[in-house]
Amino acid sequence: MRISSVTAHAFGPFRGETLEFADGMTVIVGDNESGKSSWHAAIFAALCGMRRRRGSSRAEQEFARRHRPWGDDRWLVSATLRLDDDRVIEMRQDLANRVDCHAFDITLGRDVSAEVMNDGTPDASKWLGLDRSSFLATACIKQGQILQVTEDADALQDHLQRAAATAGGAGTAAKAIARLNNFARERIGADRTNSTKPLRQAWISVETAQNALEKAKSVHDEYTNRLAQISELRQRLAEAKQAVRLHEAASARDEALELSRATSRAKEIHERLGGVEPPSALEDDDLASQVTGALATWRSCPPVSPPPQRTSEQILNEIRALPDHPEGDTEPHNRVIQAEKAAREAQIQLESHSRSAPRTEFSAPDVPATDQELFDLIQAIQLGVPDIPAGLSERVRAAEGAVTRAQQRERTSIIFIAIGATLAAIGLLLLVTVGILAGIGAVAAGTAVGVYGVLQRSGVSSTEANREFAEARAALQAAQHRAQEAHALRQHAAARCTALGVSATPEALRAVLDARTTEREYQRQRANWEKLHQELVEANTRAASMLAAALNERGHYVNASDSESLFAAVDEYRRTCRERAELAARASRKADLERELQVVLQAERKILEDQRSRDQAAEQLIVAARECGTETHDPVEAAEALQRWLDHRSERLAELDSKRDEWTELQRLLDGQSLEELEASAGRAALRAKQLAQDLDENALASIPELVADERLPELRRAAADTERRLLTQEGELQQFERHFESVSEAEEALARAQAKLDQVRELKETVELTRGFLERAQEQIHRDITPILVATLRKWLPKITHGRYSDATIDPATLQVKVRIESGQLREAHLLSHGTAELTALTEIPH
Repeated sequence: MRISSVTAHAFGPFRGETLEFADGMTVIVGDNESGKSSWHAAIFAALCGMRRRRGSSRAEQEFARRHRPWGDDRWLVSATLRLDDDRVIEMRQDLANRVDCHAFDITLGRDVSAEVMNDGTPDASKWLGLDRSSFLATACIKQGQILQVTEDADALQDHLQRAAATAGGAGTAAKAIARLNNFARERIGADRTNSTKPLRQAWISVETAQNALEKAKSVHDEYTNRLAQISELRQRLAEAKQAVRLHEAASARDEALELSRATSRAKEIHERLGGVEPPSALEDDDLASQVTGALATWRSCPPVSPPPQRTSEQILNEIRALPDHPEGDTEPHNRVIQAEKAAREAQIQLESHSRSAPRTEFSAPDVPATDQELFDLIQAIQLGVPDIPAGLSERVRAAEGAVTRAQQRERTSIIFIAIGATLAAIGLLLLVTVGILAGIGAVAAGTAVGVYGVLQRSGVSSTEANREFAEARAALQAAQHRAQEAHALRQHAAARCTALGVSATPEALRAVLDARTTEREYQRQRANWEKLHQELVEANTRAASMLAAALNERGHYVNASDSESLFAAVDEYRRTCRERAELAARASRKADLERELQVVLQAERKILEDQRSRDQAAEQLIVAARECGTETHDPVEAAEALQRWLDHRSERLAELDSKRDEWTELQRLLDGQSLEELEASAGRAALRAKQLAQDLDENALASIPELVADERLPELRRAAADTERRLLTQEGELQQFERHFESVSEAEEALARAQAKLDQVRELKETVELTRGFLERAQEQIHRDITPILVATLRKWLPKITHGRYSDATIDPATLQVKVRIESGQLREAHLLSHGTAELTALTEIPH
């Protein structure tokens, strides 16, 4: 596999640039920031792409941070390859959305992405038997690893802190802070759920003691509640037993009353019937059945029906006079109707479309530039040249003067401090050799001079003044650079417009774009009209053919090419259908007349059958009336006489049924006993009711209605038994509960001990945090002393190693991370630039 070319449509700093490869080895040489590292990454991305699945690895995130275009939503590369089998392949990788990605055989015009698909995107390294991970490790070697200094700056930072803090001593503030952190981690720990250190364990002990105290209080409350529940159950049990006694007495009372009433009713029935059972039926049951049957037959006879309006002979003569049913369609066939509708609609659409053809042609002026280039020229011409703030020059001059004044104050301060120290030393010598007064005077003079020298150091230090001067000068240079770039961009746009033969104004450029848009719109409308016109002509031809075929099927033959004769044939077809429909309507009356004939014949038969049934029923009535003692030949008179005979018999049956009901009631009341035994049972029930009512409240007993006690008594007995069972259960549970009772006072003492231990650990934590704060403030002061030196060195060498592209930078002394100011004025991390710039920037961080 050989790479022919790689195009960076939008990748890192590149926009639409192409890199051609030689047949053998291709060497890419260039200065820092010329794009060597970006081309290396673009080649890898064009060949292997990026996996398409949810989530991204740390390496993929870092790759995107380095090489995603600045200020452009696209991220697109492509490459042209020649395989060993002479196929020419175009690899296209849409790295932003990972959708427009393919491997395309240019010669055959075929998509071959399926051959090298890997994690959702085509990967050309699979033609080599690799994948994008193994290809990156074996065949895509990156530039040197000098940048590891910036990725692991602990050792260099340690030396810088030691040099600034102790002039090469053995200890640093960072190490002291680290030891404090280790002490806090081991002897105190963090308040996390899974921690096993003292702080978390002390919190756990307090929480455990609090839970134990709450549990002890809860148990004590539960014990009190259980005692109250047992007392309540005992009261409810007594009330339940009292209710059972009341309802048992009421049930006995109801039973005695019922037996007393039954005895009185039994005596009354026994006296009325004389103690003899009445007969079960009358002697004329057979004659009653005959009379009832004769009446039912007579009354169920249908009434005499009137004769039909026309006889069957008249209808039969009318049927013989009707014509035969015609052959052919009596109404237009649905297919002919639909085909005619479609043909007329197709003809109307074709005529309407022919009248709407585009009339005016249009062509845009010939300007040899793409639309995107014209848009870019409009933006460049409209771009204004930014003004340089007037205060920047004054700020630079003021900062330079502040540097000079600070240096003079520091030199003056050193001189006066040295003089003061000398006078103080002379005063001490005079105290020893000459006298007290002379010595004290010299010491006082030396002290005054030294204090004056110290006061001279007040104000802005030379380090701060140098930092302000460097920042002001960098801001002025950045503003001048932005103004120069904007002016050059406008000049280039004006020159390009002149070369294209277009006025260098946004209006002229937009007029070219508008003319192109108008021309494209005309071409699109013309093509769409011609395409639709051809479709409508074909549709009209098809509709005419379908209409002709539909007419041919119905026996009307016509030529499809002549639309006028075609629609005339449709009109002729409709006319013949109407004529056949008229004949068919006359012939269709035959079926109706035949159905009417059948109805009339059936009615004539039914009239004969009904008359025969009435004659038979009348004969039965006359015979039954003769058996009952009535002589008549009129069926109506016979039916009336028989009904009177049945009514009289019903009265006798009602009297007999009443006596049979009373006899049945008597047997139910006696229930197999004699009348004397029933009276004895009533006496015993009254005595039992009186005994059960003793010692009970008469008003409460009287308040229970009759026939209610027996219904509620089983429920009351179950409720009393259930209450007693629950009382015994809770008394047993209370005895078990008392054996495991916990003391509330012991739980409170345990909580106090755990809280004291927690207070000790928290006090130790506050002490360690206060000490660490003192050390961190001291370390911050050291960083402030180191930062001006590192920044000054970096600003001195940065313009030289980047050929003036970057002139301003910042540095974090804690991590040695460098950020440079790019052309837009934003700060960008140095390790995200080209490898050469990042490496040299890392080397310049060490003071020379």
